[in-house]
Amino acid sequence: MGFSGGRTILCIVLLVSPVVSARSQTVADKAATSTISGKVTVGGKGLQGVMVGLVIGDQHSSNLRPTRFKSITDENGNYQITKVPAGTYAVMPASPAYVATEGRKSLIVGKNETVENVDIALELGGAITGKVTDADGNPMIEEMIYVSAVTTSQRAFYFRNIRTDDRGIYRAYGIPPGRYTVAAGSDTNSYIGSRRPGGAHQRTYHPSTIDPAAATVIDVGDGSEATNVDITFAGPARTFTARGRIIDSDTNQPMPNARVGVQIFMQYGTSALGNVTEATKDGEFKVENLAPGKYAIYSEPPANADWHSEAVKFEITDRDVDELVIKTSRGASVSGVVILEGTDDAKVRATLLASRIVGQILDGYLGQSEPSASINPNGTFRMSGLAAGRLAFRLDPREPLRVIRVERDGMVNPRGVDIKEREQVTGVRVVVGQGNGAIRGEIRQPAGLELPVTARIQLIIRRTEDAVPGGYGTPVDPDSRGHFRVDGLLPGSYEIAVTVYIGASARQPSIPTTRQTVVVTSGAVTDVTITLPMPKPAQ
Repeated sequence: MGFSGGRTILCIVLLVSPVVSARSQTVADKAATSTISGKVTVGGKGLQGVMVGLVIGDQHSSNLRPTRFKSITDENGNYQITKVPAGTYAVMPASPAYVATEGRKSLIVGKNETVENVDIALELGGAITGKVTDADGNPMIEEMIYVSAVTTSQRAFYFRNIRTDDRGIYRAYGIPPGRYTVAAGSDTNSYIGSRRPGGAHQRTYHPSTIDPAAATVIDVGDGSEATNVDITFAGPARTFTARGRIIDSDTNQPMPNARVGVQIFMQYGTSALGNVTEATKDGEFKVENLAPGKYAIYSEPPANADWHSEAVKFEITDRDVDELVIKTSRGASVSGVVILEGTDDAKVRATLLASRIVGQILDGYLGQSEPSASINPNGTFRMSGLAAGRLAFRLDPREPLRVIRVERDGMVNPRGVDIKEREQVTGVRVVVGQGNGAIRGEIRQPAGLELPVTARIQLIIRRTEDAVPGGYGTPVDPDSRGHFRVDGLLPGSYEIAVTVYIGASARQPSIPTTRQTVVVTSGAVTDVTITLPMPKPAQ
């Protein structure tokens, strides 16, 4: 049953690092034990002595955490991991020169479950080797090497830390087959605002270009080795400085000691660096180590301030930028009450009062981090210093309470509250609920349907009560068996949509989308089985 495609690199450090506890579980969960077993092969033959371990992955990030659940393959390549608590894991082998051919094996394991045939096929990875020198031919010692996949359709990325030796030579190995660029040197953006002395070399790609688009692409095959992939630095990176002042637009007086933040405009969006420096008592600021590019600069107000600033855009080409002026102005405010719905539990109420309500200005507003406010014992709150725009709300921490809806003047505002410049908005009701429901499901294939390993399963779940025009929902990753589980759900009706794509780069679904509706109740797990339809006959 093919529920994951592509290839993945083996994360050895995770498996041999100190034990880290799994996600928090109840006493009953810890007492329950399950077993996971399978076989590790290379070219169809069992591979002995491979450590296979379980790691915990965050669905919304690439972070992985190791666990103590491990096993070593026997002479036939078989492994068995016992006494595994219920949870969501990735099964990963530690074999540095090999890569898995069918992607990471993710599993959602229930209580006292026996999961068999979690087999892992390996193949010998490729290698890239070369030398890094400066413009005079001197070897660059202890220089970090960056091996990056050329296309986003490559599901596996090489992320092992590789540095040059005392001769300036590096060798990256265990690389999944694909197309890569190789670079060395510093990303100058990481030093913005610092007074780091010069001498750092700008990120340079093989053979000697700072333009990623001009980098020579290296083809890596099964067990291949690309040699003489050398990198020559042209010289230390040249950076520039932006100077200016911060003033109050109402009084035209300087804003002393105000914080200065920077955003970088990149090809696919912006990257906010947040506070990088501070203005003087006269409101003057200086931001150093700026590489050529487009930026926005703004002043970030302290908590509970009643002002905000608009971002000032500028571009660095081949010289410093002076006389930037950041203007601050009195902001809008929003006040109201947070209503807990669906429970009168005192502990849940205490959790709410210990949280903060966080606002986010939508529609691409530059120059302000997320404003927040404490929740008073009677549920009231007030946010100030807001820019004009559409304001959405959430709670921090995000779990176990979630915002259900926002009301203003008796009307539900599913997309947030619209705020005008300097408007004082009152009477907002933010209704929250306890997300303690769950959906546990399985995606099944009908008889006669066998998906290839390149098939990609897209599962989207959304609460129908929250649905708005253009709303997308939450993506969920089914495991290698087609099992999935979503926790922290509010009570209500949910639609689950499953779409199958054949091929990593396919954009059109190969099988019609299957939709199913389930009802989630507070504190309960709702089970669901979704059977995929047969593909439509080729026209």
